[in-house]
Amino acid sequence: MAGKMTTDGLSKVRVQREGNVILWDEHHEGQCMCPFVRRNVILLKPALCVRAVHWLRMLIEPHAGKSVRVEMLDSVGQGAQSCVFRITIED
Repeated sequence: MAGKMTTDGLSKVRVQREGNVILWDEHHEGQCMCPFVRRNVILLKPALCVRAVHWLRMLIEPHAGKSVRVEMLDSVGQGAQSCVFRITIED
């Protein structure tokens, strides 16, 4: 896959793109990045991770100029070390 990117900060993000499919992998060392969860305002539940699906869609659609479909493949809320999404840019 082409188009790899890694950033430093609270998490490491690895982005790979092949054609119209983007694999977005945020390594969080098993810790949720939601500020409300981190501050103990709300409990981490898998359903909370759906917000990230909508956030990624809203982030990518304007730049792609097309509709995108985002699927959560794994998340810290499901017990994983990373949050992984597949983003498909619609034709």
